[in-house]
Amino acid sequence: MAQNIKLDCFTLRIKKHGADEYLMFDEVFSKQAVLFKNSSGVNEPLVDCTFYGFFEKYINSFDNRFHTHKSTQKAICLDPNGFHVHKAKRIICGLVEGGSSDIGGKVKHKERFDDEDAFEITPEKIVSTPFYYLLWIPDNSDMGILIVQSFTSKSITEAIKAHLRKFFNQAVTGYSLQINTRVSQAVVNAMKEEGIIDKVILRRHSLPADKSSNLFGAKYSPYSKLGIDIVVKGVSSIPEAKKAILDVFSGKRTKIIDIPDLDELGFDEDYDILVEYEFNGRKALAKKSNNFNISPNVYVPDDQIVLNANKHPTFDSIHSYSVDYLESIKEEMGYNKATK
Repeated sequence: MAQNIKLDCFTLRIKKHGADEYLMFDEVFSKQAVLFKNSSGVNEPLVDCTFYGFFEKYINSFDNRFHTHKSTQKAICLDPNGFHVHKAKRIICGLVEGGSSDIGGKVKHKERFDDEDAFEITPEKIVSTPFYYLLWIPDNSDMGILIVQSFTSKSITEAIKAHLRKFFNQAVTGYSLQINTRVSQAVVNAMKEEGIIDKVILRRHSLPADKSSNLFGAKYSPYSKLGIDIVVKGVSSIPEAKKAILDVFSGKRTKIIDIPDLDELGFDEDYDILVEYEFNGRKALAKKSNNFNISPNVYVPDDQIVLNANKHPTFDSIHSYSVDYLESIKEEMGYNKATK
């Protein structure tokens, strides 16, 4: 893998408050449909009545400052001069900078613990890293796509998702933006068909009172707080195990593990099943509570990327790979208008 570079992909959809159906992006971003709340809190018409006009306002809202996402303590900023609009392709792409905030430290040479050239990072500063992003807003569709590049050990994806959603919901009067994970079915199929299953977890979130009493005595309280996990490892050593697990996925079997004693622990009623896949050194979790859907990460192969001196992907190479990945998503969506 090229520095463990990966792509996180999400769907973008818009709803009007109080309505069930999703709306076409072009329908929402029209003079008749949207009022935009300016910095003074006053509603005014969006001058450029397109998603591009909205996104330009979004970028300008950073005002050359990093905005911190409190849950992740990651700060992000989009450069108003650092994005590209391809209207014929319905694409907006560029770089977002970000990193951990509100914590100090030192930057040292990795071969010298007593580095005399080390310098302090105070809490009001961040080590800012550039990340590529791509937005695709198709015409005649109620679904857009957001792709954000990240690294295994470093990501600002959750911060930019939350920031974009919050900005839209506050600024666009009467509408809400929904952002959900989207993974290419080809990636999912490869994980399911070729991946190894080596661990299964049976999880009961809340045991009934009689089962709790069996474990900790009649005086244990409150019973409703007690949960239990049973972890089964080494599943891959049993040739028949994967087929049995897949039969549970398809409904041919009701239980992965059929041991009467488990009933005494509360696994005779409602409990979750978690199955861990591993493929090419990467892992993904499938849950019964989520219909055994999995969302494996998409990693960029070494030979598909070019790194600069700082070992970040060059813009052209990550853009090319991301557009190719978008094409596979479009094909699965049944949207056949070329992006390239």
